[in-house]
Amino acid sequence: DLVIPLCVIDIAAKAAENPDAQVTPDDLKAWIAANGDIPDKACIAMHSGWAAKSGDAAAYVGNDADNVKHFPGFHIEGPFINAARGYVGAHPVANVTPATPDDAQRLLDAAGGLARIVTLAPECDPHMATIRHLAGQGVTVAAGHCNPDLDQLHAAIGAGLKLFTHLGNGCPAEMHRHDNIINRVLSVSD
Repeated sequence: DLVIPLCVIDIAAKAAENPDAQVTPDDLKAWIAANGDIPDKACIAMHSGWAAKSGDAAAYVGNDADNVKHFPGFHIEGPFINAARGYVGAHPVANVTPATPDDAQRLLDAAGGLARIVTLAPECDPHMATIRHLAGQGVTVAAGHCNPDLDQLHAAIGAGLKLFTHLGNGCPAEMHRHDNIINRVLSVSD
């Protein structure tokens, strides 16, 4: 298939306000609401408006005083999430897979250096190897669509986990009132 559908997600307005803007699931939902479902085998591209900076390398890369780069990118959510009902959310269960550094690197390569955040389930990352790999690549690692126990959560934080996405959303409607992912995350929210 040399010709495939193209879906351009426009985040130029967000990127003008915040150089760390990302294509998020909400951006994809807005695109779908405006244009219909994303076709099978589509290429999803981002329009950030950043091309206007291509003549100025310093502005394009956006290094701050600590030499941290600031530019728009993608938030990759899945396929390394918990497949259990409630945690998987709207993701197709058939596409859920355990996290491996090699598979994560394939996603990073496909994003062409524009992956800013990867959301995964720590309990689906044996020995937190994928979290370590992603953090080592400068990607912000988020937990989401997950149900790690406290030991797994602490191990993930030690490996480079920085934030949590979909707290209260990527979980079942009914959970134990004391031992649940929301209470666990809030207990380590330093």
